[in-house]
Amino acid sequence: MRTTPSPAARNVPPQGELIGQGLEKARILTSAQVDQILAIQRKDDERLFGEIAVDLRYTEYGAIREYLESRRHLGVLV
Repeated sequence: MRTTPSPAARNVPPQGELIGQGLEKARILTSAQVDQILAIQRKDDERLFGEIAVDLRYTEYGAIREYLESRRHLGVLV
């Protein structure tokens, strides 16, 4: 049985792309949200990109997990 892939799985970015770029292309985050998360990380915040995104309520852990699993399925590590 074939299932319809989620938006994140349909828009898997090419190898070598950063997680923020991939989540933006997958339309999980906006470019403004990605920029804000990166600004937070630059202030010596040691949380992972996805942790910050969830803490800011930009997305849910499930969306991040699904994105990462779609990358692993392709043999691409983020």
